[in-house]
Amino acid sequence: MPANSKSNTSVLYWVEAPRQSAASSPLSARYVLINGDEVSAPANLSVANGAPRSWTPAQNVGDYMTGGFFFRNNALNFLAQWVEPDGIKANIVTTPFPTGCRVPASTPAWAPTVNYPLGTFVSFNSIVYEARQSHTSQTGWEPPNVPALWERPTPCNLAPWTNQTHYLVGGEVTFNGSRFKARQEHVSQVGWEPPTVPALWLLE
Repeated sequence: MPANSKSNTSVLYWVEAPRQSAASSPLSARYVLINGDEVSAPANLSVANGAPRSWTPAQNVGDYMTGGFFFRNNALNFLAQWVEPDGIKANIVTTPFPTGCRVPASTPAWAPTVNYPLGTFVSFNSIVYEARQSHTSQTGWEPPNVPALWERPTPCNLAPWTNQTHYLVGGEVTFNGSRFKARQEHVSQVGWEPPTVPALWLLE
């Protein structure tokens, strides 16, 4: 995941087995997503051509189940593996919960003649910025003045559109009383307001 990102998402998955009295009933791999107090409805890991799939136990399938999270395409994903009679199966679950909130609880004030590594957070005029490049600051390179060096990090929640902000795919903003969803990852700039650039923003 990106530096300083946090996620409270868990994936619970299992092989759903029949009761002892129904040994001929099919098995299936199922899962739920857990994010804080939110729990999704159970869904199928075992799928074929997008449809739920099950199998009848012709042999002891064992108890092998494993998995792990990975970050790709600006989303938190989980790779799950389990055993069926004909071998190990796998599927990837993409979590729908936001992972873009990366703002620390406190940030130092920007200052000149400081070496700022990539990803460093600072505050300037009560606004938080994140370094887009490693550099040594100097007077005239204050964050609002140099978008090539500084950006405002991805908002944690629905918020008004702002200039110089890093928006992820699916991020939502408000603008002039309307609500928009980001269609592409980008750093906003003047002239790219949501109604102006439909390639970047979808009116909801």
